[in-house]
Amino acid sequence: GCTETLAVTISQNDEITIQYTATEIRCDGDNDASIIIDNISGGISPYEIAWSNFGSGTEQYNLSPGTYTITITDALNCSRDFDVVIAAPPIFRIDPVVNQISCFGENDASIQLNLQGGVQPVTVQWADDPAAGVERNNLAPGTYSVVITDSSLPLPSCTIQQDFVIYDVLPLQISAVTTDALDCLEVNSGAVNLSITGGTIASGSNYQIVWSNNATTEDLNNIGPGTYYVTVTDDNGCEITGEWEIIRFEPLELIIEVNTDYNCETREVNQTFQAVAQGGVPGYTYSWSSGTVTGANNDYMQTELNGLVNVEVTDSYGCSQSISYNVD
Repeated sequence: GCTETLAVTISQNDEITIQYTATEIRCDGDNDASIIIDNISGGISPYEIAWSNFGSGTEQYNLSPGTYTITITDALNCSRDFDVVIAAPPIFRIDPVVNQISCFGENDASIQLNLQGGVQPVTVQWADDPAAGVERNNLAPGTYSVVITDSSLPLPSCTIQQDFVIYDVLPLQISAVTTDALDCLEVNSGAVNLSITGGTIASGSNYQIVWSNNATTEDLNNIGPGTYYVTVTDDNGCEITGEWEIIRFEPLELIIEVNTDYNCETREVNQTFQAVAQGGVPGYTYSWSSGTVTGANNDYMQTELNGLVNVEVTDSYGCSQSISYNVD
C-alpha cells in the first residue's frame, strides 16, 4: 500500500518562574518585612496569585517572621508553589520586672530591665536620670520612660522605648462603729463593726486581722465591756493598729432611805421614804406599789399603813430593778 510520513511537533510551555524581592525584618519585635513579585514568566498568562497568608496581588507588607508560600496558576490551570522565608531578626528585647511601692509613704519601688541581645554597645537612656542603668531602685510614684539603643546597621539602629508607671499606694486606714454593751441582762452585748480601706490587697485576698482577744474576724460581736486592740496587715506587710472601748453601765441598784420627822407637841412621828438608785444609765423614774408619791421622778413616798411596799426603778435605757421594803 501507499504510505505517507507526517512530522508532528509537540511543544511544551516554559516552567512557571518568578522573580521577587524580599525585605527582611530589621529589629526584634517589628513586623515590617515585605515580599514584592517583580516578574512572572513561563506558563500561559494571565496568572492568578495566591498567598499562604491569604493576601492578594503582587506585594505583601508588614510581614512577621515565617515561611510564605506563593502559588502561581496560569491560564491552563497549571500551578507552581514558591516558598519565601522571612528570617527572625537578632534578639533585642527586655523582660522587665517592676516592683511597686510597698506601703504608703515609702519610695521603695524598683525596675529591672533584664536586657537581652542587641548589637553592642547598647545605650540605656532614662528621661529622668540619663546616668541610670538597667536597674532602678528607691523609686517614688510617677512615670519612668526609657529608650534603649543598640549599634545595629544600617542606621537608624534598633531601639526599645517603654514607659513604666509606679503607682502610689493608698494609705491603710481603719475605722469602726461601736455598740456599747448596754443590754439590761446580757453583759456580752457589745460590738465593733470594723471598716478597712487602702493598702495593697490582691484580687481574692483579704486583710490579715488580729484582735487583742485573739479573734481574726473583721467585726467583733457579743463582746463585753473593755478596750479592744486590732492589728490589720495588707499583702505587702504594711500594718495599722487601732483601739476601741466598749462601755457598760454599773449594775442598777436601788435602796430606800427613811427620813423621820418627830413633832414633840403632837407627839406624831412622820416618815418619808425616798427611793435612791445608782448605776445603770441615769435619769431614773420610780414606781411605788402604795402610798402617797411625790417628787419630780416619783422618788418620795409617804404612808400611814404598815406592811410591805414594792418600789421599782427604771433608768433612761429602760432597764429596771425592784425591791420590797417593810414599813412598820
